Amino acid sequence: MDLEILSQDDDYEVMDTKRRTIQSESGEEVVLDRVTDIVDWYKNLSTLPNIEHYDVLIYLLHYCKWPEQRLKNFKNDNGYRLFLANHIDNVEISSTLREEFVYVKATCVPETRQSATPYSVWILIKHVSGEILSAGCSCVAYV
Repeated sequence: MDLEILSQDDDYEVMDTKRRTIQSESGEEVVLDRVTDIVDWYKNLSTLPNIEHYDVLIYLLHYCKWPEQRLKNFKNDNGYRLFLANHIDNVEISSTLREEFVYVKATCVPETRQSATPYSVWILIKHVSGEILSAGCSCVAYV
């Protein structure tokens, strides 16, 4: 078939770059390093800011555009169920970013294929306030 090529851009790269683009305290737009490019990760989470339920709610409402009904049914959400079933492991924090931001990454064992390679999940947090700015996952559903 001779189909027209609509875009040369890699949609995942565009989406990933958008997730890593933040506004610094000075107001400038900054694209942070890819999670996979960061080499300094630490298991000591003592510097992790407090993340409250409302931080997660604000992120899901504002950035992810979750509708009210989905928020009401959060206990049925796959991510929440994986967390409750102890599928999240190897939680680490980076210290290589600009001081006001921090990445937290972890692995998530797939629910139905537990011998498969774990997904890589991450969140980007404002270091002082605990505000969640972005998140990502290597699972097919997220891409």
